[in-house]
Amino acid sequence: MVEYVDCRFCGIKKTYHGPECMQEWIAWAQGQVLPGVNQHTATALVGERGSGKSGGGICIFKQVQQVKPFSVREQVYFRPADRIHVARRLGKGMVVYGDESSGEGGHKRRAMSQANVDNVMDLDTMRQRNQHSVFTAPSLDSLDSAIQEACQWVHNFNHAHEVVSYEVIHTGKPDNRHHYLKERFRTPNFPHAQILYPEVWAELLGLKDDYLAGRDNKRQEADRARKDKMVNIMLGILQKPGDKKDAP
Repeated sequence: MVEYVDCRFCGIKKTYHGPECMQEWIAWAQGQVLPGVNQHTATALVGERGSGKSGGGICIFKQVQQVKPFSVREQVYFRPADRIHVARRLGKGMVVYGDESSGEGGHKRRAMSQANVDNVMDLDTMRQRNQHSVFTAPSLDSLDSAIQEACQWVHNFNHAHEVVSYEVIHTGKPDNRHHYLKERFRTPNFPHAQILYPEVWAELLGLKDDYLAGRDNKRQEADRARKDKMVNIMLGILQKPGDKKDAP
């Protein structure tokens, strides 16, 4: 006999035991990072430009984060190199929110490129810190292979103000992976942060303008400078005179 379950948010009868509406999905995500639970979430927000994924994503993840209020300047990054610094500053249960406005946020690259290795390390850091990792892109397959492998859910925004939510089913061998999107629910008339959270949206637009104009967040700029300095020190140690044997 088939067991039917009522969604506690929308009352829909269902046989699938995972989230089947956006509020249930938000509750699911919150449950992944409870104290004593060593889990995390990785989500892709996809859709064409102008489909509302940035504003809609803010509406979703502002609710997901329970530990403290969502801070745009502390939690949103535009440059992949800034992701690790944002993640390290934030505590458990926090959202690390990548916005693709720059057009460079985690896009697909060669499987063993340095960017791919960096993404693996970033994801491992966020996983160990039980954080919510968010990536935006035109589609899931436009993201780096390491990010595709980590994503558990995809929320697809469209110009009809609808969000189609998919669970990501990963299959295949390590050298031949496939990521199948299983549609789980649809959310019509999805809100935008410009309406629900105008102050947060204005802060995001201001941060984006600063980035595009070259006025970087000072803390992120300092973090990158420290990282570059350490890389140069290590390269100097590895390349110092006398390390190589004299030629015969």
